[in-house]
Amino acid sequence: MTSKQLLSFFLFFFSSGTLYGQTEIGKWMWYEGGVELKTGTQMQGYIKFSSEATNDVLQIYINNTPFDYDARQIRLFWVYDERINTMRTFYALPYFPAKNKVEFRFFEALVEGEYMLALQKLEYDVKQNLVYENRAVIQENIDKAIPEDYSGIKGFSSYNPLFTNFASFQVIEANNVTVPYLTIYLITPTTFVQRYNEPTPMNTQPVYLRNPQKKVLQELMQDEEKRINAFITKNRLSLRKPGDVLRIVAYFNEIKQQAAE
Repeated sequence: MTSKQLLSFFLFFFSSGTLYGQTEIGKWMWYEGGVELKTGTQMQGYIKFSSEATNDVLQIYINNTPFDYDARQIRLFWVYDERINTMRTFYALPYFPAKNKVEFRFFEALVEGEYMLALQKLEYDVKQNLVYENRAVIQENIDKAIPEDYSGIKGFSSYNPLFTNFASFQVIEANNVTVPYLTIYLITPTTFVQRYNEPTPMNTQPVYLRNPQKKVLQELMQDEEKRINAFITKNRLSLRKPGDVLRIVAYFNEIKQQAAE
Protein backbone atom coordinates (compact mmCIF):
# COMPACT_ATOMS: atom_id res chain seq x y z
CA MET A 1 0.00 0.00 0.00
CA THR A 2 1.50 3.36 -1.06
CA SER A 3 1.61 6.45 1.18
CA LYS A 4 -1.32 8.02 -0.69
CA GLN A 5 -3.34 4.82 -0.48
CA LEU A 6 -2.53 4.55 3.21
CA LEU A 7 -3.64 8.14 3.82
CA SER A 8 -6.91 7.59 1.92
CA PHE A 9 -7.50 4.44 3.94
CA PHE A 10 -7.09 6.21 7.28
CA LEU A 11 -9.12 9.24 6.21
CA PHE A 12 -11.97 6.91 5.30
CA PHE A 13 -11.99 5.15 8.64
CA PHE A 14 -11.57 8.33 10.67
CA SER A 15 -14.48 9.98 8.86
CA SER A 16 -16.83 7.00 8.62
CA GLY A 17 -19.06 5.43 11.20
CA THR A 18 -16.72 2.46 11.55
CA LEU A 19 -13.68 3.97 13.20
CA TYR A 20 -10.33 2.48 12.44
CA GLY A 21 -9.30 2.93 16.05
CA GLN A 22 -12.16 0.77 17.23
CA THR A 23 -10.55 -2.25 15.61
CA GLU A 24 -8.55 -3.43 18.58
CA ILE A 25 -5.05 -4.37 17.57
CA GLY A 26 -2.48 -6.28 19.59
CA LYS A 27 -3.69 -7.23 23.06
CA TRP A 28 -2.04 -10.64 22.57
CA MET A 29 -4.01 -11.53 19.45
CA TRP A 30 -2.15 -13.44 16.72
CA TYR A 31 -1.48 -11.93 13.29
CA GLU A 32 0.43 -13.06 10.25
CA GLY A 33 3.32 -10.68 9.62
CA GLY A 34 7.02 -9.95 9.87
CA VAL A 35 9.64 -8.29 12.07
CA GLU A 36 12.83 -6.38 11.28
CA LEU A 37 15.33 -6.23 14.14
CA LYS A 38 17.81 -3.40 14.66
CA THR A 39 20.52 -5.84 13.57
CA GLY A 40 18.87 -5.96 10.13
CA THR A 41 17.55 -9.51 10.58
CA GLN A 42 14.08 -10.05 9.16
CA MET A 43 11.66 -12.80 10.17
CA GLN A 44 8.18 -13.81 9.13
CA GLY A 45 5.63 -15.79 11.08
CA TYR A 46 2.70 -15.28 13.45
CA ILE A 47 2.98 -12.25 15.73
CA LYS A 48 1.41 -11.06 18.93
CA PHE A 49 2.41 -8.00 20.95
CA SER A 50 1.45 -6.01 24.00
CA SER A 51 2.31 -2.97 26.11
CA GLU A 52 4.12 -3.52 29.38
CA ALA A 53 5.14 -1.16 32.19
CA THR A 54 8.28 0.31 30.62
CA ASN A 55 8.68 -1.32 27.18
CA ASP A 56 6.39 -2.92 24.62
CA VAL A 57 7.03 -6.58 23.85
CA LEU A 58 6.49 -8.88 20.88
CA GLN A 59 6.51 -12.60 20.25
CA ILE A 60 6.85 -14.21 16.81
CA TYR A 61 6.15 -17.88 16.14
CA ILE A 62 8.29 -19.46 13.40
CA ASN A 63 7.99 -23.18 12.63
CA ASN A 64 6.34 -23.80 16.01
CA THR A 65 9.17 -22.04 17.83
CA PRO A 66 8.51 -18.79 19.78
CA PHE A 67 10.97 -15.88 19.74
CA ASP A 68 10.55 -13.03 22.24
CA TYR A 69 11.72 -9.43 21.77
CA ASP A 70 11.09 -6.09 23.37
CA ALA A 71 10.82 -2.76 21.57
CA ARG A 72 14.49 -1.92 22.23
CA GLN A 73 15.52 -4.77 19.89
CA ILE A 74 13.07 -4.04 17.05
CA ARG A 75 13.16 -1.44 14.28
CA LEU A 76 9.70 -2.15 12.89
CA PHE A 77 7.16 -4.89 12.30
CA TRP A 78 4.08 -5.34 10.19
CA VAL A 79 0.94 -7.44 10.55
CA TYR A 80 -1.93 -8.28 8.25
CA ASP A 81 -5.26 -7.41 9.86
CA GLU A 82 -7.79 -9.59 8.05
CA ARG A 83 -10.73 -7.85 9.74
CA ILE A 84 -10.06 -4.68 7.74
CA ASN A 85 -8.08 -6.33 4.94
CA THR A 86 -4.90 -4.28 5.19
CA MET A 87 -1.29 -4.41 6.33
CA ARG A 88 -0.47 -2.35 9.41
CA THR A 89 3.07 -1.12 10.15
CA PHE A 90 4.48 -0.39 13.60
CA TYR A 91 7.76 1.36 14.46
CA ALA A 92 9.62 0.73 17.72
CA LEU A 93 10.71 4.16 18.97
CA PRO A 94 12.00 5.75 22.16
CA TYR A 95 9.46 7.96 23.91
CA PHE A 96 10.10 10.39 26.76
CA PRO A 97 6.91 10.63 28.89
CA ALA A 98 8.79 12.67 31.49
CA LYS A 99 12.18 14.29 32.00
CA ASN A 100 15.01 11.74 32.33
CA LYS A 101 12.58 8.88 31.61
CA VAL A 102 12.61 6.88 28.40
CA GLU A 103 10.32 4.07 27.26
CA PHE A 104 10.47 2.05 24.05
CA ARG A 105 7.03 1.75 22.48
CA PHE A 106 5.34 0.46 19.33
CA PHE A 107 3.71 3.25 17.32
CA GLU A 108 1.49 2.52 14.35
CA ALA A 109 2.15 4.52 11.18
CA LEU A 110 -0.80 6.61 9.97
CA VAL A 111 1.04 8.80 7.46
CA GLU A 112 4.59 8.03 6.35
CA GLY A 113 6.91 10.50 4.66
CA GLU A 114 10.57 11.45 4.47
CA TYR A 115 10.00 14.63 6.46
CA MET A 116 7.35 13.71 9.01
CA LEU A 117 5.50 10.66 10.30
CA ALA A 118 2.10 10.72 11.93
CA LEU A 119 1.79 7.83 14.35
CA GLN A 120 -0.88 6.56 16.64
CA LYS A 121 -0.95 4.75 19.93
CA LEU A 122 -4.19 3.01 20.79
CA GLU A 123 -4.94 2.18 24.40
CA TYR A 124 -8.00 0.49 25.79
CA ASP A 125 -9.99 0.92 28.97
CA VAL A 126 -12.91 -1.12 30.23
CA LYS A 127 -15.81 1.08 31.27
CA GLN A 128 -18.98 0.01 32.99
CA ASN A 129 -21.95 0.98 30.88
CA LEU A 130 -24.99 1.68 33.07
CA VAL A 131 -28.51 1.80 31.68
CA TYR A 132 -30.82 4.02 33.71
CA GLU A 133 -34.57 4.23 33.93
CA ASN A 134 -36.23 7.44 35.05
CA ARG A 135 -37.90 6.72 38.35
CA ALA A 136 -39.98 9.85 38.12
CA VAL A 137 -41.62 8.51 34.95
CA ILE A 138 -42.14 5.11 36.58
CA GLN A 139 -43.65 6.77 39.64
CA GLU A 140 -46.00 8.82 37.49
CA ASN A 141 -47.25 5.68 35.75
CA ILE A 142 -47.76 3.95 39.09
CA ASP A 143 -49.59 6.97 40.48
CA LYS A 144 -51.99 6.79 37.55
CA ALA A 145 -52.73 3.17 38.43
CA ILE A 146 -53.56 3.99 42.08
CA PRO A 147 -57.32 4.04 42.76
CA GLU A 148 -58.77 7.55 43.13
CA ASP A 149 -60.12 6.74 46.60
CA TYR A 150 -56.68 5.66 47.90
CA SER A 151 -55.90 7.73 51.00
CA GLY A 152 -52.07 7.43 51.01
CA ILE A 153 -49.61 9.99 49.61
CA LYS A 154 -48.77 9.22 46.04
CA GLY A 155 -45.04 8.71 45.36
CA PHE A 156 -44.11 7.74 48.94
CA SER A 157 -46.75 5.19 49.84
CA SER A 158 -46.45 1.52 50.73
CA TYR A 159 -48.52 1.00 47.62
CA ASN A 160 -45.22 1.23 45.75
CA PRO A 161 -42.58 -0.67 47.78
CA LEU A 162 -40.04 -0.42 44.92
CA PHE A 163 -39.46 3.25 45.74
CA THR A 164 -39.17 3.14 49.51
CA ASN A 165 -35.68 4.59 48.96
CA PHE A 166 -36.78 7.12 46.37
CA ALA A 167 -34.31 8.60 43.86
CA SER A 168 -34.51 10.17 40.40
CA PHE A 169 -33.05 7.26 38.41
CA GLN A 170 -32.68 3.53 38.81
CA VAL A 171 -29.95 1.36 37.25
CA ILE A 172 -31.71 -1.45 35.40
CA GLU A 173 -28.73 -2.88 33.47
CA ALA A 174 -24.93 -2.85 33.75
CA ASN A 175 -22.33 -4.21 31.32
CA ASN A 176 -18.63 -3.69 30.58
CA VAL A 177 -17.59 -1.92 27.37
CA THR A 178 -14.03 -1.72 25.98
CA VAL A 179 -13.36 1.88 24.95
CA PRO A 180 -10.44 2.67 22.59
CA TYR A 181 -8.45 5.84 23.25
CA LEU A 182 -6.50 7.47 20.43
CA THR A 183 -3.32 9.49 20.79
CA ILE A 184 -1.55 10.90 17.72
CA TYR A 185 2.22 11.40 17.79
CA LEU A 186 4.49 13.26 15.37
CA ILE A 187 8.16 12.70 14.55
CA THR A 188 10.66 14.12 12.07
CA PRO A 189 14.17 12.93 11.13
CA THR A 190 15.66 15.44 13.62
CA THR A 191 13.23 15.12 16.55
CA PHE A 192 12.00 12.53 19.01
CA VAL A 193 8.41 11.33 19.18
CA GLN A 194 6.14 14.14 20.37
CA ARG A 195 2.58 13.70 21.57
CA TYR A 196 0.04 15.80 19.68
CA ASN A 197 -3.07 15.26 21.80
CA GLU A 198 -4.25 13.74 25.04
CA PRO A 199 -5.81 10.24 24.88
CA THR A 200 -9.21 10.66 23.23
CA PRO A 201 -12.10 8.16 23.50
CA MET A 202 -13.28 6.90 20.13
CA ASN A 203 -16.62 5.40 21.11
CA THR A 204 -18.61 8.46 20.03
CA GLN A 205 -19.09 10.23 16.70
CA PRO A 206 -17.59 12.51 15.58
CA VAL A 207 -14.20 12.23 17.26
CA TYR A 208 -12.57 15.46 18.44
CA LEU A 209 -9.04 15.19 19.78
CA ARG A 210 -8.57 16.26 23.37
CA ASN A 211 -6.26 19.20 23.97
CA PRO A 212 -4.44 19.22 20.58
CA GLN A 213 -1.00 20.82 20.80
CA LYS A 214 -0.97 23.37 17.99
CA LYS A 215 2.44 24.54 19.22
CA VAL A 216 3.95 21.11 18.47
CA LEU A 217 2.65 21.24 14.91
CA GLN A 218 3.93 24.80 14.42
CA GLU A 219 7.41 23.99 15.71
CA LEU A 220 7.78 20.90 13.51
CA MET A 221 6.49 22.70 10.42
CA GLN A 222 7.87 26.18 11.10
CA ASP A 223 9.80 26.38 7.84
CA GLU A 224 6.52 25.93 5.92
CA GLU A 225 4.19 27.61 8.42
CA LYS A 226 2.66 30.12 5.98
CA ARG A 227 1.80 27.48 3.39
CA ILE A 228 0.46 25.12 6.05
CA ASN A 229 -1.77 27.84 7.54
CA ALA A 230 -3.06 28.72 4.06
CA PHE A 231 -3.80 25.03 3.40
CA ILE A 232 -5.71 24.74 6.68
CA THR A 233 -7.75 27.88 5.96
CA LYS A 234 -8.50 27.00 2.34
CA ASN A 235 -9.74 23.51 3.20
CA ARG A 236 -11.41 24.51 6.47
CA LEU A 237 -9.48 21.93 8.42
CA SER A 238 -9.72 21.46 12.16
CA LEU A 239 -6.75 20.65 14.37
CA ARG A 240 -9.13 18.63 16.55
CA LYS A 241 -10.21 16.19 13.83
CA PRO A 242 -7.90 13.16 13.36
CA GLY A 243 -8.47 12.98 9.60
CA ASP A 244 -7.68 16.68 9.14
CA VAL A 245 -4.43 16.35 11.10
CA LEU A 246 -3.37 13.50 8.81
CA ARG A 247 -4.13 15.61 5.73
CA ILE A 248 -1.92 18.39 7.11
CA VAL A 249 0.99 16.01 7.72
CA ALA A 250 0.61 14.50 4.22
CA TYR A 251 0.58 17.98 2.67
CA PHE A 252 3.70 18.97 4.61
CA ASN A 253 5.55 15.94 3.24
CA GLU A 254 4.31 16.75 -0.26
CA ILE A 255 5.55 20.36 -0.34
CA LYS A 256 8.86 19.42 1.29
CA GLN A 257 9.36 16.75 -1.33
CA GLN A 258 8.54 19.19 -4.14
CA ALA A 259 11.04 21.70 -2.76
CA ALA A 260 13.76 19.03 -2.65
CA GLU A 261 13.32 18.00 -6.29
